[in-house]
Amino acid sequence: AASEEKLKDYDRAIDPVSFLKPATAIIGPDDSIRIPKQSYKTTAEAELAVVIGETCKDIEPDEAMNVIAGYTSAIDVTAADIHAANHRYLMRAKSFDTFCSIGSEFITKESISNVKALQVRTLLNGNVQHENRVSNMIYDIAYCVSFFSKVMTLHPGDIILTGTPGPAVIEDGDCIECQIEGMLPLKNKVKDMKKVPQQI
Repeated sequence: AASEEKLKDYDRAIDPVSFLKPATAIIGPDDSIRIPKQSYKTTAEAELAVVIGETCKDIEPDEAMNVIAGYTSAIDVTAADIHAANHRYLMRAKSFDTFCSIGSEFITKESISNVKALQVRTLLNGNVQHENRVSNMIYDIAYCVSFFSKVMTLHPGDIILTGTPGPAVIEDGDCIECQIEGMLPLKNKVKDMKKVPQQI
């Protein structure tokens, strides 16, 4: 009964949504994001990425900033229609090849005086679609690092995407861009694989 009460009092809705990106999803600046044949509504969103610098496990938020090496830009891509069909499909919807762009540069944490003040923008074809500051994130950076360290051991080079000001629907020929203050822009062209001629 005591354990049931504890579960009742614990609101799991406060936990961050989480997923893993396979290595095959990773691309860099100017690489093409490929919309898979299975998706007819694909979205992309700019995010600040946290790069882990030390192996850590079960750390508290007040320790989290000590294990961060620095930051970079990221574009998180989702097959939104697949995810909408069933929320259990989140991992599948985010795991297609080319669905995570990282770059254009790594910035050490010492180089940023106030990471919470950084503005993150999602741009589509040069036009701002969404923008917001890191300080307005639902979960702050220290909390995110602590939370995931209590799920899995984090190692140097691991990357945590922290959230987004908002997504944009991308289509063949588009250019999606992440802009974060103090960093070089991260840009990727979009190629819809449904429009690529099949080899005979």
